[in-house]
Amino acid sequence: MCASLFKTTAFAVTLAFTGLAAATDLPAYFKQSAVGMGASIAADGSVTVGTTRFVPLLATQYDPASVPAGATLADCTLAADKVSYTCPGGLQFVPMLTTAGQMPHFSTGFSPMVGYRLASDFTPPAGFVLPAGLTLPTGTTIRPLTPADMIAQMEAVGMIPKGSVTFNSDGTVTTTLSGVSTTYTPTFMPMRAMQGLWAAGSSSYGVTARSDGSVVFPDGTTYAPRAAMMGGGMR
Repeated sequence: MCASLFKTTAFAVTLAFTGLAAATDLPAYFKQSAVGMGASIAADGSVTVGTTRFVPLLATQYDPASVPAGATLADCTLAADKVSYTCPGGLQFVPMLTTAGQMPHFSTGFSPMVGYRLASDFTPPAGFVLPAGLTLPTGTTIRPLTPADMIAQMEAVGMIPKGSVTFNSDGTVTTTLSGVSTTYTPTFMPMRAMQGLWAAGSSSYGVTARSDGSVVFPDGTTYAPRAAMMGGGMR
């Protein structure tokens, strides 16, 4: 993550620095430069620039005090996967994508360097998609991001009108747009333990609509419009 990355990343306000006493510390050269450029550092060593969170992976025997003499932020370079950055001291930073209505995930194409791992205190956001080649720290779990949660996120940022989607007590979902209401019935739901978690092999991190009018969430939950199921009329 070189200096040019920080300079070209748009952000409206300077974020406060936190986490100097974090369990996962970062090398002094990195902290000083990142904070000076307006970034914030979380307890697990994640660095936030504007709205983008960069998650650190640590090399085996990582030691923030053991870095090459004279190392600077300018020595951080784009990794071979073309989406993450490597920095002196055994660090690989990966952009975390947290778009509303999608399961949080690392940038497409990311590949962990051999021997690099997530920090022991890494805190995954709800619904996080764990990429191939990485394992969660011992004792860490991913909280579910349910369809209702995803819809609430989309409403919060104005992607869909607030109150236009209602999750009913009988398991159906009703949408109301331009005065027209449609009821959707669940046609598939994953096992309870997998609800709200990304379905391995899913083609999307977000909500998708099929040509038959059904809606599929990234955990595999599928809703079909009742009118289509019944042959019309039930709206």
